[in-house]
Amino acid sequence: MTGRNLAQRFRDIDALLNATPEEIAETPEWREDGASISAQLKDERMRALIEDLRCAACALQRRAGALGGPLAGRTLVLTGTLPQWSREQATERIMAAGGR
Repeated sequence: MTGRNLAQRFRDIDALLNATPEEIAETPEWREDGASISAQLKDERMRALIEDLRCAACALQRRAGALGGPLAGRTLVLTGTLPQWSREQATERIMAAGGR
């Protein structure tokens, strides 16, 4: 059984996360009880990891889409305090707009 089989059956991570052990066990070429992977997917640490990966994927998509943004080709330097955002949040916004 590979991840490809699960991906073909469930199409997105939310569908897999919401699948019952029985639905997982019905996956083609699945050779185990669906309860084992279902339990792993319900684990809080696994859910946190999946959410971190979602955030990273969103950041990559924003960066890729911002190549022609309003700050494209510009380098910004953050100095002083930022009352509304953390430095990481401000950097993400700058990068999402095409800046560095």
